[in-house]
Amino acid sequence: RMRSMTLDEWQSILDEDEREGMCRSVIMNDATLIRALNRYAMERDIIAKDYSEFLDIPQAETKHPRGALTEPQLRKLKQLARDGVPWADTVLMLCYTGFRINEFLSLTAASYHPEGDYLQGGLKTQAGRERMIPVHPQIAPYLAAWLARGGQTIVCRDDGQPMRDTEYRRRFAALMASIGAEGATPHCCRHTFATRLHAAGVDPITVKWLMGHSTKADITAHYTHKTLVVLRRGIQR
Repeated sequence: RMRSMTLDEWQSILDEDEREGMCRSVIMNDATLIRALNRYAMERDIIAKDYSEFLDIPQAETKHPRGALTEPQLRKLKQLARDGVPWADTVLMLCYTGFRINEFLSLTAASYHPEGDYLQGGLKTQAGRERMIPVHPQIAPYLAAWLARGGQTIVCRDDGQPMRDTEYRRRFAALMASIGAEGATPHCCRHTFATRLHAAGVDPITVKWLMGHSTKADITAHYTHKTLVVLRRGIQR
């Protein structure tokens, strides 16, 4: 019933769209429908307040084919990284941080906080902006090696200049072909991150914080403090 709908319930629809990897046009379609329903209900005196004007619309990136890397594929990737195959380590860094590709490529030395051993970054949504991601032991040596290069960004070209998205995707595609994951995109690494968090039994609120998803619809989030200790526990699991 329209009269019983709350802002959190409306917001949860858009948040679910983002979690499912919907593109921005789909999310905007849902937001438009929600606003139209509320406008109609206001005109008919069905509701006294239009909550749709307070919606936080996720700034989702273009939709990519969904799917996480499998455990055998991850094992092959880890072996490539141990063997020193170029860029294999960066794919693991994506899988263990959950950053979107543009967020990842824009990380700088200032994004890494050695006192707490975490990366801080994120661009797309209000909830995901400048989120903290503790460094997993699996990628710690790779991160250290990239930081030692002293480039303008952590992951950079040989001359230290930032790497463009298109250039990185070409390198990524070649690596995916070598581990039997043809067609996978960098966004699949984000799905891998989320899948492994869920499989490890990390609580949903912590998963949302690490993924940069909104927790407006979660009542418990208002009573839970997002601390580095909680986030690290989730990453280590």
